[in-house]
Formats: sequence, structure tokens, C-alpha cells
Amino acid sequence: MNARDRVQTPRRQTASHADGITRLVPSAHDAPIDGPPVTASTYVANSVRTEILSGVFRLGARLDQQALAQRYNVSIIPVREGLKLLEAQGLVRTEQRRGTYVAELSVQELTEITLIRERLEGLAVSLATPRIPSATLDVLEELNARMDNVRDDDPPSVWRDLNREWHFVIYSASGAALLLQLIGTLWDRTSIYREVLANTPTVRCASVAQHTEVMAELRRGDAAGAARAIRRHVRRGQRDMRVAEIGFGTNKK
Repeated sequence: MNARDRVQTPRRQTASHADGITRLVPSAHDAPIDGPPVTASTYVANSVRTEILSGVFRLGARLDQQALAQRYNVSIIPVREGLKLLEAQGLVRTEQRRGTYVAELSVQELTEITLIRERLEGLAVSLATPRIPSATLDVLEELNARMDNVRDDDPPSVWRDLNREWHFVIYSASGAALLLQLIGTLWDRTSIYREVLANTPTVRCASVAQHTEVMAELRRGDAAGAARAIRRHVRRGQRDMRVAEIGFGTNKK
């Protein structure tokens, strides 16, 4: 492997707040902050993933390998390998003789993801409830208040990032690293859909209210109640996506 095909690991973005706490928004595929150089294929996969989740590459968009090689200053081989990594994670799809595209979900796939998310996120909340300190609950209240103050003219990414941070502050308190990774993978699959929904004020309002219900159960120390509340919240998100019918693939069965 030549020098062009090895790159330094990029640092993850942090979110700093007035309380002086600096928090990372976890992702299932974050690289170590100060680890050794990653391979070029991992760099490409991380870069394409970031640009898919931020909306640079839209749902259904074709990903030209030569253009990606030029964009990230690597050869064509790590681009192919990076796209294969993303295909294994469900973020892109390759069609024979047509190329690679940003994956769109069918309603069936969204339903399956939701069923899995309900169980995994309910488990994470249940595990986190007896472990989460009052200071972290205060952080959750602050994040939810900021979400409540998101304006209609704010970029959708503002809501998306706050929402992800709110959820993963709780899930991280579970102490279950593998569970956190699995949840992060499923969140990546549906991130764009949540960002589009963030443009709807009624959706934002409902989310804030349901976050409040989850936090009330956490403060009471009711693990079962908190798990039920987060499962209701996940199901409500799926219903919103189906009503909107945004960016689904041709298979809507």
C-alpha cells in the first residue's frame, strides 16, 4: 500500500455546551480519536458515510467510484473496498452493471429495523436506568430543552444531532459497548429519514414530549417504565416516516 492509500484518522466532532461539558455524539463506526493511521478503504467508508448521513449524497444517488477516488485523493481500489464495507452495513447497494447507490429503505425494511430497535433500545434504557446519575439526567433535560427551541428555519442537522446525542447519552450509560454499536448501526440506516422529519414542527413537538416521558421514568428509577416509554417513542418515529413516505424504495409492501 502506498502513502496515498494511508490516511490519518480524522477526529470526531464534539458538541460543547454552556455547562462546560464536552460530549461526543457516538456513532457505530467512529474510529479511535488518536489511534494509528487507518487504511484508505476505512477512510473512504467513513467519509462516504458522513456525507450520506449529512445529506451530501442523497437517497438513491449514484456513487461514481472514479469521482470518489478524486474527491478523497485515493486510488480506485480503496474506494471499491470502502463501498463494500458500507454495503455490508446497509448504507449503499450495488446493482450489477449499473453501479453503487445510496440505499433507500422499503417499508418492510423500515418495519424490521423498528422492531429490532425497539428491543435493543428498550434493553439499553433498562440497563442504563440504575446507572445513570442525576447530573446526566440534567444534561438530558438541557438537550431536550434545546430541541424544543429548534426553529423552523434551522438546518435539519441541528435537530438530528441534538436528537442523536440525547438518545446516546442514555444508551451509553448502559455500559454495554456492543449493544451501543448495534444501535448505532441501525440509527445510521435511518438517519436521513429522521432529518427530513425534523422539518415538521408537530414531529419535533411530539418527540420532545416523549423524551420528557422517558426522563420522568429515569428519574423515578423505573427501568421497566423507561424501557416501555422508549419503545413507544421508537414506534411513533416509524409511524411518522410511513405517513410521510419520504425516500422509500420502490418496494413499499
